[in-house]
This record gives sequence, C-alpha cells and structure tokens, in this order.
Amino acid sequence: MKKLRAVCFDMDGTLILNTNSVKYLCQLNHKLQEVEEVEKEEEEGKYSWIEADYKKVKLIKGLNVEKVAEGFSSNIKLIDGIAELINTLKKLGVITLLITAGPIEVAEVIAKGYQFDHYYGSEYEVKNRSYTGKIKYHLGADGKKKCFQDFCDNSNISPLDTIAIGDSSSDIEIFKICGKSIAINYSSSLVGYATEYIKTKDIRDVAEFLEIENLVIAT
Repeated sequence: MKKLRAVCFDMDGTLILNTNSVKYLCQLNHKLQEVEEVEKEEEEGKYSWIEADYKKVKLIKGLNVEKVAEGFSSNIKLIDGIAELINTLKKLGVITLLITAGPIEVAEVIAKGYQFDHYYGSEYEVKNRSYTGKIKYHLGADGKKKCFQDFCDNSNISPLDTIAIGDSSSDIEIFKICGKSIAINYSSSLVGYATEYIKTKDIRDVAEFLEIENLVIAT
C-alpha cells in the first residue's frame, strides 16, 4: 500500500453490536417475535441471509421512515470509539465510506451522525414515507463490492490503497480487492480472507492496523 486513501466500514456486526439493521426496523414495527422466528430458521439453514431479509422486510410494512432516526439512540448499541476514529481519519485526509447490505436509511443515520464521506445500502421500497414491505434493490455481497469498486473508480483511487473493515461473509468480495482487510468481531466464515483479525468492543483498537499512532479526540 503506497498511501492509505480510504477506509471502508461494514455496518451490522461491525459498527452495530446489539442487533442488525433489518431486525431493528422490525422491532420498531412491533414485530420482534416474528423476526426472531425468521432468524432462528435462518440459523437452522432454511434460508440464506438474503432470503431471510426478503422475509423480514414484510414485517416492516407500514413503518414510517421517520421512526428510523427517532428510535436509533434508544435501541441501537454502537461500538465504542467511532467518532474519534472517523475524526482522526478525516484529519489525515483519508476518505471514509460505509457500505452495508442493510437498509440505506439506517446507514444514513450513522453516516450523517459520524460524518462519513459516503454511504451505501440496500433500497427498501418506500411510499408515502412508509415502508411497503418490499425490497427494490438488495446489495448482497456482490452489490457491496460494486459500490466499493464504483467509489474507487469515481474517486480515482486504487483499491490497493484502501482498507476494509468487516465481520461476515458479505465482506469477503471487498476484502479480496482492497489493500488490507480487518476482520473485527468476525464470524467463522471470514477466517482466511482477512489480513488482520481482532475481537474488541472499541473500534479505536484497529488504529494499529491502520498505522495510526495518535488518535484525534472528537469534538
């Protein structure tokens, strides 16, 4: 890696610790028991994670999109140290991007709250400011890779001058083409694909892998 130009973050399991973004929306729509049943069947191998998302989305039908931001702080537990790490990267001139297969409205809350430079997510259908229970475009692993590649192409940045941080198999395709990859609180499916591995509750602990010596305190 000649010079670190950008850092790509996953969302569910990487920044969000206590739940996942689709389950969060189901919870807001008072469908927690139902979504947990879907996730149980997913764990049993009845569905892939993408198939499970298409089942979960039906449970958020009628949920007003304004609720996503309104309920965020009281329902979502984020990994510690996000503000300080992002602030440091920005001070160093490193571009930050958030790429998730989760709903883009959830990604937007985090990206705007912590001043990420770019964010990408799946497009869940919304009409009259409410979810319809359908997915217009699900990124999946291939879609996440395409967003990452499009960002690099449009920014004239080589993927080899980037670092990706993620936790699951949906990050593998990005890990394959970036300069360095960090598996954080990772699932077994990610073993063998990352450059570095770490278990932590504080995202600032990846600073050593980013070759950052001093973090800038967020203001």
